[in-house]
Amino acid sequence: MITSSDKELLQETYNNSKKGMDTLSILLNKVYDDDLNYEMNTQLQRYREINSKVSDQLIESGVMLENKPLDRFKMWSSIQANTIFNTSTKHIANMVIRENSVGMTGVMSTLKENYNASKQSVELANEFVAFEEECIRKLKSYL
Repeated sequence: MITSSDKELLQETYNNSKKGMDTLSILLNKVYDDDLNYEMNTQLQRYREINSKVSDQLIESGVMLENKPLDRFKMWSSIQANTIFNTSTKHIANMVIRENSVGMTGVMSTLKENYNASKQSVELANEFVAFEEECIRKLKSYL
């Protein structure tokens, strides 16, 4: 049986890893810098791995995963608007850094609120946070 703390922490990690995957998937066709493209593809693969681990944990616990097509459409629209006149490497990297920061702080906040979550849930959340920090560090070189 999954506790409410575990459920909340895992869902926050799942939602933010999904947003990361969606953001990179949408942005990749706008990237013309080969190095940034490679970095974003590498990050996308890692998001998929983390998302898979978290979703497996949620499914094993009997939690239904939510698919939010409206949120994805809003994200797509926002990205289109933000890249209509500027698809520079610097701008794309900055957009991804902002998204990483939002995801990381969301999971960190949920982690602090749910301090009594299981070790496994905390480890997955910490893995996600460490990954986001690494992404930000690497993307700074494109600014």
